[in-house]
Amino acid sequence: DEGHKLKSASGNQTISALRACAARRRVLLTGTPVQNELNEFYAMVDFVNPGALGHDVRSFQRVFQTPIERGADKLASTDDRDIANARAAELQSLTQAFILRRTAEINQAFLPPRTDVNVFVRLAPTQADRYRTEVNEVFRAAGTGTEAL
Repeated sequence: DEGHKLKSASGNQTISALRACAARRRVLLTGTPVQNELNEFYAMVDFVNPGALGHDVRSFQRVFQTPIERGADKLASTDDRDIANARAAELQSLTQAFILRRTAEINQAFLPPRTDVNVFVRLAPTQADRYRTEVNEVFRAAGTGTEAL
């Protein structure tokens, strides 16, 4: 769960540790719309299906990310938008076989109603002291007084 926290395809301890785990299959779950951050999208796809989007992040960026982001710019030319749409469609085609997307509306049919519970807890004396110290530091740094506290 929280698969979107795989921020990059390589170079961090989380990815290295997870890749070291022997597994025949890998599954990631996330409630975050990951297609909006293409580097994270690549990292997740490459983790569960290595090589599906190219063998390195630079080729993915060149083929998909850069054209899609360029076409999304409000000042993009018609050609850039057309290329972006084509690359986005190609990306969706490449990943639809192993990415299962569910909207909140679909999930609501299978989940109980959401229940929010607010619990108010007093700070312990040491927590309250620490909180006051931090707030005073912020006010001092800002050059304002803490008389309201």
